[in-house]
Amino acid sequence: MGGCLILLICPESPRWLLINRGDEEKAREAMQKLRGCDNVEIEINEMKEEHRKSQEMDEDGKISMLDVLRLKESWWKMPLIISVFLHAGQQFSGINAVSTFFKY
Repeated sequence: MGGCLILLICPESPRWLLINRGDEEKAREAMQKLRGCDNVEIEINEMKEEHRKSQEMDEDGKISMLDVLRLKESWWKMPLIISVFLHAGQQFSGINAVSTFFKY
């Protein structure tokens, strides 16, 4: 219930306003409110560029798991390493046994 009340004072996401609504001015205002400064042009341009790249990727086709493992894009390396270590850490911590027997 408290979370719903907090949502009333939160501004809309600048990325959502820019990409989904196409309202660059409202996106800029929301970004300025969140950042507390007027110079947000770099971030607005980055969001536009990311959206353009994601559209290109959608047009090229889907990415296979083999592409991810072969690191088709160099920036995939760190997120892949982090996710593998997080998953391995979860398995080695024994959390599955705890969550299984905690029900009873």
